[in-house]
Amino acid sequence: MNENHMTPHKRVMTVLHGGYSRKIPFAVYENKIPQCFAERKLRNRGLCIVQRTASYKIYYPNVGIKEYHYCDEKG
Repeated sequence: MNENHMTPHKRVMTVLHGGYSRKIPFAVYENKIPQCFAERKLRNRGLCIVQRTASYKIYYPNVGIKEYHYCDEKG
């Protein structure tokens, strides 16, 4: 795709998947910017709000996991 015609979303996704973009993607995690007038103006200018997700999973085959909770009532 022609770099000049890439949408902000496409530019961010390309970089997140290890690709190259001539223009620096303009992105922020959703919990780092409040919903307000300034946020709306930034989105209208090309800001992409990225939802953070885990990029890996952990498997524990043949392992039992126990969880214990206690409360120390000192003090």
